[in-house]
Amino acid sequence: MTERRVQIGVAVGVVVGLSMVWYLVDVLWVQGWSMHIIHVVAILAAALVTMAASVIVLTIVIRYRRVLESKNRELQRLAAIGEIVAGLVHYQKNLLHALRGGLYLTNGAMAKGDSENLRRGWRMLHGTVQRIEKLTLDMLYYVKERAPAREPTDLNEVIREVIDLMREAAANQDVEFKVELDEKIGNQSLDRTAIYRAIIDLVSNAIDACAESESGNLVSLRSQATADGIVVTVGDNGIGMSDEVRSNLFVRFFSTKGGAGTGLGLPVVKKIVEEHGGTLEVESELGQGSAFHLQFPKIP
Repeated sequence: MTERRVQIGVAVGVVVGLSMVWYLVDVLWVQGWSMHIIHVVAILAAALVTMAASVIVLTIVIRYRRVLESKNRELQRLAAIGEIVAGLVHYQKNLLHALRGGLYLTNGAMAKGDSENLRRGWRMLHGTVQRIEKLTLDMLYYVKERAPAREPTDLNEVIREVIDLMREAAANQDVEFKVELDEKIGNQSLDRTAIYRAIIDLVSNAIDACAESESGNLVSLRSQATADGIVVTVGDNGIGMSDEVRSNLFVRFFSTKGGAGTGLGLPVVKKIVEEHGGTLEVESELGQGSAFHLQFPKIP
């Protein structure tokens, strides 16, 4: 239903209603009713017609607006899907190049009996498969609307597990961990798997930031109980970020790692925190390092 049709329909309805009021007044006059009563009846009838027209207009406008909002949401969803597909195609092209390079190196090394290049080729293939796995998991998590699968979770224990897993990767980059855990936090109602994923993503980024810096050698993890919530901070003394990079951190497929990053890691982290009713804040200074603060409400 177009706006023009709504206007015509309302106008016709008002004209018909007022004509009926005039007909009623004429009938009452012929039957000898007093002018005072006829006047009151005419005002009431006109008011009813106007009120009915207003209700009809309001109903149509609300329905029309809902239709437009629904169409707008659908268009936004389709645009987002198009953007995601375009980003995926670009990233998959890089992955295919990496796979082709690894296969070429591996096949050549096997034909020549070159064990060193064979190991290099396998490392390339292994790394590419890991990137494909991460891209797939990030996409599944990012596009799916979900509520956290909450369970009693010890955040400090989750942080310790992340450190244990990432310790070797940090040592390979000459990076150390600094840990400060608030033991007063206790168990909280959180999605343990999702929180673990968010923290490990941030720690991995922090290690990379230190590796890219000449003086970066420290990744810090801290948990803290506040008056109304819990804060988990992952920081580093790595390369830091410019204002431009910081403003694009949570844009889909934006990555400073080139072909090594999916551009979905931080958007997924932000989604996980917001699904828990929390917020994600970032502090960073170019050449000085960065800090990500995950703030959650207390839900014992």
